[in-house]
Amino acid sequence: MKERIVWLMIMVMCLVGTGQAMNILLCSEAEKPVSHGGAAAGEHEDDSLVAWLESLGHTVNTDYMNRGYRDSNAGPPKGGTQLLADCEAADLIFISRSTVSGQVDGSGSEIAWNGVTTPLLLNGNSFIIRGAGVSSHRWGWATSGHDTSVSSTTDFDLTAGGSTTMFDWSPNSASPAGVGVFQGNVASLGVIKATFDGAGREVWVEFPAGTDFNAANGTTGYGVAGAERVFFGHWGYDSDGNGPTGGRGKWSDYITQEYKDTLAAVIISVGPDPNINPAPVVDAGPDQNWYTGGDPVQLAGSASDEGPWDGVSEGSPGGVDSLYWYQLSGPGTATFTPADTSGVLDPTVTFSNAGVYELMLQVSDGFKDSNDIVSIQVLAPQLVGHWKFDDDAQLDSSINSNDGVLNGDPNYTTDAAVGSHAIDLSDYLGLDAVDNHDPKLPYVYLGAATELDFNTHNWTVCGWVKTTQIATAGGDGQIGKGTIFGNGGDTGGGHRYALILSETSPNRAQLVVDADSNGGKFTVEDDGPDNDGLWHFILGQRVGGEIRIYRDGVLEGTNTGPPADFDLSGSSQYGSYIGVITDHDSTNPTIYKHLDGLVDDVRVYNYDLDEAAILGLAGMGELLVLVDAGPNQSAQLQPGELVTMAGSVVDNGIAGTLNIKWSTVSGPEDANAIFTDDTAPDSTVSFPVFGEYVLSLTVEDVTLGQFVYSEVMVDAISPTCAEVITADLVMAGDVAGGPAAVPGGGPDCYVDLRDIAFFAEQFLRCNNPQEPLCEDPWL
Repeated sequence: MKERIVWLMIMVMCLVGTGQAMNILLCSEAEKPVSHGGAAAGEHEDDSLVAWLESLGHTVNTDYMNRGYRDSNAGPPKGGTQLLADCEAADLIFISRSTVSGQVDGSGSEIAWNGVTTPLLLNGNSFIIRGAGVSSHRWGWATSGHDTSVSSTTDFDLTAGGSTTMFDWSPNSASPAGVGVFQGNVASLGVIKATFDGAGREVWVEFPAGTDFNAANGTTGYGVAGAERVFFGHWGYDSDGNGPTGGRGKWSDYITQEYKDTLAAVIISVGPDPNINPAPVVDAGPDQNWYTGGDPVQLAGSASDEGPWDGVSEGSPGGVDSLYWYQLSGPGTATFTPADTSGVLDPTVTFSNAGVYELMLQVSDGFKDSNDIVSIQVLAPQLVGHWKFDDDAQLDSSINSNDGVLNGDPNYTTDAAVGSHAIDLSDYLGLDAVDNHDPKLPYVYLGAATELDFNTHNWTVCGWVKTTQIATAGGDGQIGKGTIFGNGGDTGGGHRYALILSETSPNRAQLVVDADSNGGKFTVEDDGPDNDGLWHFILGQRVGGEIRIYRDGVLEGTNTGPPADFDLSGSSQYGSYIGVITDHDSTNPTIYKHLDGLVDDVRVYNYDLDEAAILGLAGMGELLVLVDAGPNQSAQLQPGELVTMAGSVVDNGIAGTLNIKWSTVSGPEDANAIFTDDTAPDSTVSFPVFGEYVLSLTVEDVTLGQFVYSEVMVDAISPTCAEVITADLVMAGDVAGGPAAVPGGGPDCYVDLRDIAFFAEQFLRCNNPQEPLCEDPWL
């Protein structure tokens, strides 16, 4: 990630300071009240200037404002020694347009003013020079007879395309006097720098500290600039009749917002501490990887700013005034959503072509800009490594051709999972039991291929393995750990990933991702066992911050992996291997964790395969069938009522001949369940006796000569008497013995003495209304 901070002195919006910025001493002769109709009673020409400076957070000393300015003393006018002391104590001197420039026209004041070590801004004090060949000039800041074409750009070149709109004359459709620096074709002392407006007038002129005005004028009495001096044009609001409605005007009349923005930026620029306004802090987020055609990249920028010039836009994030994203470089087009990223820190983006793109997040507080760059590597999803081991060859059939080098004399075998051959890495010499690091162990070395050193993006590694290797505790603790594929690692910055057996649990496959001696080991394992002497397809992948492992096409494990921004490529890497991995020993690195068995069709992808693709790869070989008798069940049943089983038989490999059979493992009173179709995994079944049954779904894989079974328990529960009564299945004569709330208790599913007693109790009773001796039925 790169960071660039660009300091700009142009302010694009009016800002409000949030704290004290500078102490400004304002010199002005704005003695007369403003006379145009828009002025408040008693208002003076420079009152609006003071209010504006204070709105920016500056403190303004007005002791030398709105009073007589003319003084024949050879020191700064009006106050002499005291004024000079106040000038030195200030951060900035601001001399307004409402002064009489002739007072510093060869009057002897120049040397004192020019020597002050405080930066000074002269706000349009008439003209520095009144024309070519005219000796009348001001401050000793210019001489006559020079051509403006030799003027250079100011350090604060604030004009866009060579011009800036400083004034708006629309109120009276006229251009009042006094808007330029020079009244005529005059320019430079050689050190002067000018910026011109659209009318070709010099509106900003800068003299660096140390400018020798004596040498420039060819005489003495002008002194040397004790600090930076800046002159900028203004219209003549000190003259009667120039106001928007006639009469005298004020500082804020006619000037544009661009004028104010520019002046605010210059004040910051020439002040004693250009860092008084910290630049915004910006972070474009972590570098990322993306695949053509994949989901959009989610950017994660952040920005913040501190006063006094933090942003004032409503809802602006982090206090910045404005922000936006744009494409800095790349081989194609980056498309943002939303298309207008103004104010959006976290847009999404897609890319038209593969390659490396740089995207910049640009922020501004109105005075200073900051930016940060995020790099997005756009990858074409590819198979970056593929070792088939067919035709007695360990060639890489991917686009990278990282062909393997055999070590330890491994054999090829026609007992292959996919294709014609597999590689046999069996330890026929018994070296594992003696020294798991023995270099004579058989393995395949694939070299140090950078395309296999993944950084932050997703990836997949997979292969077929057939072994009876058993993990044991002995030697250096690595005996029985068998590597299918391993990449990278060293003692320093190297990182690695591996598909390996028995790394963390015996006889199971694990995907391991770690940073070697730097810590941070992440593992996920399948259900196993994988050392049953059958071919198994093992696949591991990284998906963002998660790692996954599949066995025979079925996802069997997920776990937290390295963070999504963890760079797996590391700073230095060992190579890649099939059958072993390096032990990252700094002085004598050797191989270890040797796989004693067969390996076939090893693949590495630079992206995460989806479920359909994984099943497709698993289906290339013959796999042991997956059998599941379904969940345990429990239900109240009537005799002969059927229960539907939820068994499943899945063959993710090449379809073979399967014999499916349901059977009864155990039942109450040795009873057997009765299956409607004992060859169907979802057969219905009835139970002749109530109680618990254990049923087995057994599959014979004729092709592999293997039997696989799964068991399930079914509890067949008898109905209750209440259910008999509800179903209106009560026997004749069953009238008593039931719940007490019913006369006589109601039926109880028995005909017994309680029923006879109830009948006897009711014997000879009557309620015939026509018979006087009977009970009244309405009472």
